[in-house]
Amino acid sequence: MFSLTETVAALVFHPFYSWMYMKTLHVLPGAVFLTSAAIAIPPSIILMFFYAQQRASAKSTRKKALEAEEKKDAKEAEAKKNDPLQFIPTPAEIENIEMSKNS
Repeated sequence: MFSLTETVAALVFHPFYSWMYMKTLHVLPGAVFLTSAAIAIPPSIILMFFYAQQRASAKSTRKKALEAEEKKDAKEAEAKKNDPLQFIPTPAEIENIEMSKNS
């Protein structure tokens, strides 16, 4: 696909730039460069638009993943509170439990 585009661009733009240079040589020799810049502006704008869309999409996807993970963590914490058989205390919690037994 890139090869085809490159070939077609060479077939179209080389004669176009030669013709434009011949027609504008005495008036404005740099018209060819101004035309090249004008032709490059729309693709640049489209590229920036696609880049912004991709970043917004990635941000949205990341946000959804974090929300899902938080929801999962909250669900696990709730299950841990409700089912004492699945409760595995941390070392600090073990100390607190032993201290409350001794009191």
